[in-house]
Amino acid sequence: MQKFVMGLIERKEKCEDIKFINNNLYSFKKLSPYVLAELSEEKIGVSSPESFNDPFDCLILSDIRRAFEQNKNLDNFFIDTYIKELRKIRIRCFVGDSSETKGSAPEPYLRTLMWGHYAENHQGICIRYSLSEDSPLLKNGKIDEHAIGRIDKIIYQSGSVRRKERLEYERCFLFKDKAWEYENEVRLVYYDTKRDEEHYSVPLTSIGLKITGVYFGLNCKKEMKSLIRHIMEGQEVDFYEIKCDDQYNNVLKAEKGDDKL
Repeated sequence: MQKFVMGLIERKEKCEDIKFINNNLYSFKKLSPYVLAELSEEKIGVSSPESFNDPFDCLILSDIRRAFEQNKNLDNFFIDTYIKELRKIRIRCFVGDSSETKGSAPEPYLRTLMWGHYAENHQGICIRYSLSEDSPLLKNGKIDEHAIGRIDKIIYQSGSVRRKERLEYERCFLFKDKAWEYENEVRLVYYDTKRDEEHYSVPLTSIGLKITGVYFGLNCKKEMKSLIRHIMEGQEVDFYEIKCDDQYNNVLKAEKGDDKL
């Protein structure tokens, strides 16, 4: 069962067309003890897709149950064992670099919608990560003997998505309705055969990621900014303040902060 899931995730094609190599990835977060621990310990959290705000995201579980139900020779134990392993798959969502966005969209950390939707109305932060070209996520995905992962851009499409019996990685994890296209999402898909918690953290070094910047939202409290700077002391990270543009009230800008607040 575990080999089946690993085979589904394993990257089989060459990766020359992955354009976000060495580009930045961004993650908007509401501040919590869990997020502060990630920053301090240099880890990244991954979550079950069943907790996503889009109920039509990652419909792999319903797909595989439907596929196996087509074969009456398989009993429920066989189906349920597959689903149990599939439920161990965890995901982390990022916003891709602006160079990947069509048109004249601002840099990810200047997008008001993202701050409002994912960073508690500008009270949270935006974390900038750098992805190494040597990351296993861009190769065969093998993290260690019991974990595998890969990172890819989301495929946005409009209209209805027809159900299929054959399981395909892209369709299972990367398809989203075109209504979400403004997010320009890049997605980490991670599977560890030994872990089934709904949320857990992965060391950044194990997957070739590094925190290189933290952007404080418009409404981020001063004491939280000081705390984050303190817990990240010693890390090579740039800190920025998100502010309103000098000429336009509804336009954001980022200013590099001083070493101390």
